[in-house]
Amino acid sequence: MSVGAGQYLGGIRTLQCIERRCRVDAETGCWHWLGSTVAEGTPTARIDGKCQSVRRWALSRTRKLQTGRVFVVPKCGHQTCVAPDHAASLRGGAYMRWLNEIGATNTPAQKQRVKDASRARKVIVKLTPAKAVELAQRIHAGEDRATVAASYGVSTVHANKVALGWHWGEYVRAALGLAVPP
Repeated sequence: MSVGAGQYLGGIRTLQCIERRCRVDAETGCWHWLGSTVAEGTPTARIDGKCQSVRRWALSRTRKLQTGRVFVVPKCGHQTCVAPDHAASLRGGAYMRWLNEIGATNTPAQKQRVKDASRARKVIVKLTPAKAVELAQRIHAGEDRATVAASYGVSTVHANKVALGWHWGEYVRAALGLAVPP
């Protein structure tokens, strides 16, 4: 049997095809997609030869999809739900309000999470000349560079440069008797 142009054997052509590829939750009415998803968790499938959002395609088949540039979101809150009754198409401002409602962006809690994560990344460690010499001596004694660097709170690259005398050069070179680099 040959397949002609526009014919897709086993493909998605109707809402029933989508429902068969889902785990239907009788309690909530959600259709939890069992197929592939993109990185952020949006259900996707190859439909009519193109990789498309299953939720957007299902909503378009019920004629509830607004025309133009819209975001199709799950009203029920389940990222894998593709039930057309649980989807909504939102434009810019409405989409931002929906993101705020679910706590995804621009909320005080989200801003605090970002601030806390930023503070956690900004660990400032200042080496003193004595610590720099001690770090270089430990590396020259044969200790693992990554372990030594972690114990002083610096990167391995920085620890290597200290050990070579490129950083804190006058102190390290004098203590270890290293030659001045060219």
